[in-house]
Amino acid sequence: MAAEGYRRLALQNGLHVIFVPMPYLHSALLSLFVKTGPRYETDDERGIAYFVAQCIYEGSAAHPTQQALNQAVQGVAGELDQVVYQDHAVFWLRMHADFLEEGARLLADVMGRPRFAPEALERVRQIVLRDLEQLTLDNLHSLALELMSPDLPRQMIVPGELECVEAFDEAAVRAHFARFYAPSNMVLVVAGRFDEAEAVRAIETHFGALQADALHTENPPTETPAATFTPGPRWVLRPTSSPQAMLLLRHWGMRFEDAGALPLSFVSALFESGWQGMGARLFRLDSELTFTHDFSLFDIYARTSDENLTRALGAIIAWLDRCIQHGINEADIARVRTLARCRMEFTQDNPAALSAWVGTRALLHPDRAGTLQDEIARVRAITAEEVQAVMRDVFAPARRYLAVLAPQTRYVRKRRVERLLHQGAAESAAVARQAAEALDFAGALEAYEEAAVMEPDNAEIQYGLARASLKTGETARAVSALEAISKLEGASLWLRRVAAEPDFAPLRDLPAYRELIGGNDE
Repeated sequence: MAAEGYRRLALQNGLHVIFVPMPYLHSALLSLFVKTGPRYETDDERGIAYFVAQCIYEGSAAHPTQQALNQAVQGVAGELDQVVYQDHAVFWLRMHADFLEEGARLLADVMGRPRFAPEALERVRQIVLRDLEQLTLDNLHSLALELMSPDLPRQMIVPGELECVEAFDEAAVRAHFARFYAPSNMVLVVAGRFDEAEAVRAIETHFGALQADALHTENPPTETPAATFTPGPRWVLRPTSSPQAMLLLRHWGMRFEDAGALPLSFVSALFESGWQGMGARLFRLDSELTFTHDFSLFDIYARTSDENLTRALGAIIAWLDRCIQHGINEADIARVRTLARCRMEFTQDNPAALSAWVGTRALLHPDRAGTLQDEIARVRAITAEEVQAVMRDVFAPARRYLAVLAPQTRYVRKRRVERLLHQGAAESAAVARQAAEALDFAGALEAYEEAAVMEPDNAEIQYGLARASLKTGETARAVSALEAISKLEGASLWLRRVAAEPDFAPLRDLPAYRELIGGNDE
């Protein structure tokens, strides 16, 4: 970090401190990163990290009540908050730069000498239990995690489990604090406007005193427990009281340290920008589409009607297949490359974002050398080939997990879902042709409908859909497919074929058919 002007300091008690000067600001930010979270919890401790983090801000030795603590925070024109992730927690105090000394004293007291009063623990328990009540069994996120691995729900649902939270007592809270809140298991980032000599003196004085606390006796494990993954594709369907159907198509992504993590972030940016018209296709199905990506999980979420749920899934998988097969052009990569670079440079304008970038790497990946500028250089060098290779890996069926909630599960065509998850979208037209050749026109119609959603601009698929519709008595559907053909490139060739095909004879007296065929009728 020295190349970026950051000063590192190791206190005698083991606390690592990083000073990030941002002299153009009027504020200073103290962010304390702690290696804790559900990935380090045993079966009897699920949720203890989240629980303890809430309790810490309930009062300290110098500020014994939450009211006293709030008044102290106001005294430095500050904001105090915390968040717990799967493998670390962050506690931060933002204040006016004039009060760095007072802020350091305040945060060191809160983090070093929490009271853990019985009444505060009970108040936190009720809050956490209410949080957990919202994580019902039909939660899409939980369902997808259970499909991937029996270990994952416990590692990745931060608030924990009801039975554990109900059992936490003062002894359990203090034991967790003693084990994980040791100075050597924490990184402090000081960002914003400050005089370096004064900041160093304040941090050494107040955070250096943490070593005297008898609670700090043991450091946590350095390795994150690995989950045993059940190979995909797998899926689960559950009924829901919601009036709409929902699906979560989840792919196991990359770890932060994997070589493919940065190219995968490009995929996320491409999807966010509506790459290759995916949003428009789902809009035609009256569906909403969102993406989330945190390296380890790549989620595609859709909300739609019961009737359209399976078709929406087909459109999503077809889109992924096309991305993998057809590749990414340089214009798309150049656009995302610029976007990613700009966003990383924006990080240097935001003390919270910059502290997070510096602090998480120092806490979780201390052996990974590099600066923000090094990362920006890597962004500039990403190629279309790298991104496509990562897509082939991440979006393979073996990494695919689907959770579905539907008000009326009978509308979900299970055979089609299985085919899509295992074979992908490219198989739909082939399945339809095989069914038609076997005179199974009902099966052909189902497969052609699926293929038409995934490839609406494919004239051959629309032709097969029209023919299968007629064979099953779906006249209006056949005309609709012919109308779709008439709007495509090379329509006249296909319409001449329709006019010559005896199977379409039942349509010849319809005005809509005559208007479509026109001069193509032989």
